[in-house]
Amino acid sequence: MQHISDIAGEALVPPAEFAFAVVAAVRRHPHVSNVLTHISGQNWARVEEAFRAILNPQTGPSDLTPLGRNIVDLICAERGVTGRLFKPYLTQVLSALTGPQPAANTLAHIARLAREDGP
Repeated sequence: MQHISDIAGEALVPPAEFAFAVVAAVRRHPHVSNVLTHISGQNWARVEEAFRAILNPQTGPSDLTPLGRNIVDLICAERGVTGRLFKPYLTQVLSALTGPQPAANTLAHIARLAREDGP
């Protein structure tokens, strides 16, 4: 089974399990869960699909769905209440799941997706 790797290439967990764990944690955050429920049209399977792409270090901006791009923007733009809550919460979740360095590598990948997709 292929595994999600951090940017340095260290195998972490299978992609589907990693995305599932992250989405499960995100669903526990009342505000972020509310926002993702709204922007996904209450379709958490789409949210999980978007996170599978976002968390995959081989994904480029053109590989993201509109929902995935919106989630990346929410994570990186740090605007409004959601922006101020999402990134620190996601940082904690990723660190708990993978450790601090792989989490930092994953967040750097997400930041690259935001920069490369931007104007």
